Amino acid sequence: MGFTLAALNKFLRRKMIINAFTLLFFISGATHQSDLSAEDTAKGNEQPRLKIGLVLGGGGARGAAHVGVLKVIEENRIPIDYIVGTSMGAIVGGLYASGMSVSELEDVFKSIDWKDLFTDRPSRKDLSFRHKQAKKQLIDFEMGFNKGKFVLPKGIVAGQKLGFLLKTITLKVSDIKDFNELPIPFHAIATDIETGEMVALEKGNLAEAMRASMSVPGVFSPVEINGKMLVDGGIVKNLPIDIARQMGADIIIAVDVGVPLAKREKLESLIDITMQVVGIMTLQNVKEELGKLKEKDLLISPDLGDFTTSDFIKAPEIIKLGEDEGRKFADNLKRYSVKDEEYRVFLAKQRKEGIKPIKVDYVNIEKPKRVDSRRIEKRVRTKPSAALNLETLKGDLSRVYEIGDFEKVDFKLGKEEEKQSLSIDTKEKSWGPNYVRFGLNISDDFRGDAYYNFLTEYTMTEVNTLGAEWKNELQLGRTRRFLSEFYQPLDYSDLFFIIPKFKYERSVSDVFSGNSRIAEYSVNTLEGGFDMGVNLGTHAQTKFGIVRSTIDAKTLVGEDLPEFDINQGALTSSFTYDQIDDSNFPKYGIASDIRLFKAEKGLGADESYEKLEFGLIKATTFNKHTFLMSLDSGMRLGKELPFYDELTLGGFLSLSGYRKGQLRGQYSGLGRVMYYYKVTELPAKWIDGLYIGGSLESGNVWDKSKYVKLDDLLYGGTIFVGADTIFGPLYLGYGATEGGEEGEIYLFLGQTF
Repeated sequence: MGFTLAALNKFLRRKMIINAFTLLFFISGATHQSDLSAEDTAKGNEQPRLKIGLVLGGGGARGAAHVGVLKVIEENRIPIDYIVGTSMGAIVGGLYASGMSVSELEDVFKSIDWKDLFTDRPSRKDLSFRHKQAKKQLIDFEMGFNKGKFVLPKGIVAGQKLGFLLKTITLKVSDIKDFNELPIPFHAIATDIETGEMVALEKGNLAEAMRASMSVPGVFSPVEINGKMLVDGGIVKNLPIDIARQMGADIIIAVDVGVPLAKREKLESLIDITMQVVGIMTLQNVKEELGKLKEKDLLISPDLGDFTTSDFIKAPEIIKLGEDEGRKFADNLKRYSVKDEEYRVFLAKQRKEGIKPIKVDYVNIEKPKRVDSRRIEKRVRTKPSAALNLETLKGDLSRVYEIGDFEKVDFKLGKEEEKQSLSIDTKEKSWGPNYVRFGLNISDDFRGDAYYNFLTEYTMTEVNTLGAEWKNELQLGRTRRFLSEFYQPLDYSDLFFIIPKFKYERSVSDVFSGNSRIAEYSVNTLEGGFDMGVNLGTHAQTKFGIVRSTIDAKTLVGEDLPEFDINQGALTSSFTYDQIDDSNFPKYGIASDIRLFKAEKGLGADESYEKLEFGLIKATTFNKHTFLMSLDSGMRLGKELPFYDELTLGGFLSLSGYRKGQLRGQYSGLGRVMYYYKVTELPAKWIDGLYIGGSLESGNVWDKSKYVKLDDLLYGGTIFVGADTIFGPLYLGYGATEGGEEGEIYLFLGQTF
């Protein structure tokens, strides 16, 4: 082939020499490179640290475990470079990214009144006097009725108080509109309810983004951002691992607090089935994300046992479980630890200073469509050229929201020509301005006296610029009633008002002789009236009025008894003070009322007489033990009261051993000391809390003032179990009073205070 054996041998020797020199060159280069690295290391020029992304999943109250895991992460000196969260994970992650420390996060979770936070309505003591009194007999739920059809709210809760909380605790970063510029870059995951697509929120208002991410459909109203209607991100991506990777994370620390699927025996209702379907969807998208984890990544799934998404009052216990689970991963976490000095640098960057004093130069009222903005202005006490006071601002928003026609009342801070502006922004109810509400009242003594009344109320609001309301009530049951009244404020601050009203009522009245019922009357009342009054803040009201009525009474049970056709005309006046915190089971506060009824023949009455009534209650609570003391009295002033308008006692918690209205007279007095203990909180579904308790009652009725003596009092008592339901307070009790029959068992649903 042209090659001799000697030539081939010479070629191979030359090749081996070249390879040897080549190998020696690379070894020398590598050694030199190693020496350079050592030199760089000695000079502090380390290789860039791998970036860590923290992924926090959704799970409602179970998300409090994120705080515990974060506590362990900080203890191990692990700097977080990116955070992405869904639902409650977005809340915890967003707050930490904004500069809040773990201890501050823990304090927030432990100090929040979660029950109050997840309601939109102001506390009862802050309601206007009219709304405070009107809500007593009604279920705390409304729907709209407009253009001949019913319209439901988009969620049970609009997030009024939650939104304010998130905005105030993130005020220090309110000027940051790009979440990548936060102390830790952050994204919140939400779902576009119109398209079903995932939305990664990385710009805008941080509080609104967090609020949108946890808008559980059907519970919270959707949040509109950039023209998109957003709800809870857990529907499409409950553990957004890939988003953290896209942000630049090399290492993922993912915390999954999702709810496991319920067992068959727990699937008892339509709501249970619906939640199970949502759970299945969530688990599927979590499973898909878990498949994106790499060997160097870390997944922490705290064992949260039977804690549910609504167990917010148990947040301290859930935080502890998250901390315990985090410690189990301490060895794995330490792989990503940095030196003390480097971690101090990270914390200095992550911690954001507190809110600096903000001077408000302008206060703007965003004009709504239906409500006159002058009514809003009268309720705002934050003034220009003054430092922003968050408590005052909170009160402003609460007073504006209390108007009743807003789904949400919000605030925005901005700059106008280098001057600080505060805007009060309102979102009117999409189901307004006409509303339907319902009520239910039950009284059953298990001896044949059972009263069931169902109430429907239809109210037209914003009838004119002053905020007039036209309310119509229809009640069916033992007492049938139709009531129509027109509430007309006379000024934008709702200080003065007038109320023309009309009522038709058909009721059943019992007549007793001793402990025996001897007759039942069907009583038909047709009444018209006119009131004028003054609202003295949110706690008191005084009214003066005139009333004209006809009363027709016919016997239903009983023989040889007279029938009546009565004309009534009277002047009325009243003063009412109400600072009770809760009309169902009061814990704190005082309430009192004085009522004067003066019938005059000159106004069309068959009889001229005067009647004065007085009531007082005081509630005090120590831990879960509540004591309520009350006093009720009535008397004639001058002429004798006609039989059809005598003062009465009897019935549940009113000398309970007697039947309702069994005791009748010209004078009455009742004192009561009541005790109840809250056995447990039940924040879910229809019942808020369970109680056990009892009362000691003393009182009587008299025909003459000279007979009113302490030694003539009747004594009795009641024991009961109670439940605070959405329909009102529900009691099952037993009462006995001296002189009465053996005692009465009661099932009672309705207001007693």
